[in-house]
Amino acid sequence: MEFEDEVGIYYRSSYKPSIKKEVDETATSEIHGEVEEEVDGVERRLKELKNFDELPNPPFNHHFINKPYNIQASLAERIQGEWESIRQLPPSSILVRGYTSRIDLMRAVIVGGGDFIRLPKRDKTKIIGPKGVMIVDDDREDDEMITCREGPPYHQGLFFFDIFFPSNYPTEPPQLFFRSYGLDLNPNLPKNGKVLLDANLQQSNIWDTLVSIRELILVDGIDRDKEKSSKLSKRVFVQTWEAMLHMLECPPIHFQALVLGYFRVRSHQILLDYKAYADVQDPAMKLLFFKLVKAFETNGTYCRHHYNQKEYDLAFEKKEPLEDYSNNIRSFWYSSLKI
Repeated sequence: MEFEDEVGIYYRSSYKPSIKKEVDETATSEIHGEVEEEVDGVERRLKELKNFDELPNPPFNHHFINKPYNIQASLAERIQGEWESIRQLPPSSILVRGYTSRIDLMRAVIVGGGDFIRLPKRDKTKIIGPKGVMIVDDDREDDEMITCREGPPYHQGLFFFDIFFPSNYPTEPPQLFFRSYGLDLNPNLPKNGKVLLDANLQQSNIWDTLVSIRELILVDGIDRDKEKSSKLSKRVFVQTWEAMLHMLECPPIHFQALVLGYFRVRSHQILLDYKAYADVQDPAMKLLFFKLVKAFETNGTYCRHHYNQKEYDLAFEKKEPLEDYSNNIRSFWYSSLKI
């Protein structure tokens, strides 16, 4: 059963309502077939994504694209060895792309919603769970997969990084740039994009570095001051949702299939989280909710059971139509590119 509140957003809806229209059955069948085929294609491509993929050229907007290429054969062999190590790992919530024409560059994404993460064998290890982080004895025989079921606010986010290997790697650690969309999502990931690595990571391979960054993303915000922590979480939620709009408007190059497929399958839960954590009485928050709905529906997700059509239409009769909003996002994205 579902009910509607005064702002036109549906709650407790878990089914797709029956909608009857007088249309030609043949045309309907053809349309549904096309939609189902598209859905299958998007989700199939999502499932086919690999931990590592080797591509000919880096994206034109890679943050480090203008760095001089100065990689000796021995370093190229080492980096390619790391490629192979990542390729052999079981499916993970970290995906990496390398480039044969620029072995010193990578692009990676950390999927906040992943349930599993491979942590290297240590004397002690961090287990990330709903109540925070526990330091426990590491009794695993090897670098096994452990379960990490993290909660809000980061668990639905995608975090993209551009990576550069200096000529004296691993003596000098890799440089990482976080694609923040100008949003202050996390104190460990500043909106200027510059990622400062802990000294303990300076001799790590790139996979362990990304795993450690993932821990920082999820661990940050464990504050004993409940009021302060609650305010932080709400702010991060809003900026995480705003980042989703940016990603859907202009998915990072070489991760388009991930972005479209991920938000196709995650959108329902994201909207439920929004309704659970956001103040939808606030006009700005209600408008942001409807913008998410519109972006998800444009991406092919059925969201009609989440909202009232009249309220939805009214939200976009304001001075800021979605077309202008999309143009603003596009202008923001391109103005922030490092070419």
